[in-house]
Amino acid sequence: MTADHIIEKIREALEAGPTPGPWENSFGSAYMPKLTYNVCSPDGSMGPVVCHIVAHDNAKQNGQFIAACSPQNIAALLAEITDLQGVVHCMNEDFATLKAERDALRKAPAPFARRSR
Repeated sequence: MTADHIIEKIREALEAGPTPGPWENSFGSAYMPKLTYNVCSPDGSMGPVVCHIVAHDNAKQNGQFIAACSPQNIAALLAEITDLQGVVHCMNEDFATLKAERDALRKAPAPFARRSR
């Protein structure tokens, strides 16, 4: 899968309207205390819960990662990628122009070339 394809799939997922962020990772719930990590909106109501992660060795770290990947954070990253792609495009155009100018100068006769006697 190419990066462009991945970005397109992420954009489609964002357009589908996931639970808005920010999200946070919290341990336990009223229903399953100390057995799950919940990724949810940080308003203190535990809802809407984005996902439950059953406690295991990496449950906390997985919850922190998922919480960090809230829709608003992913949208910000996509915007940054788009901006940087524009910068790279401009730099490539500038590079092509400079390369063409350099090649033209190499082909031109030197103004102070030594003449053989």
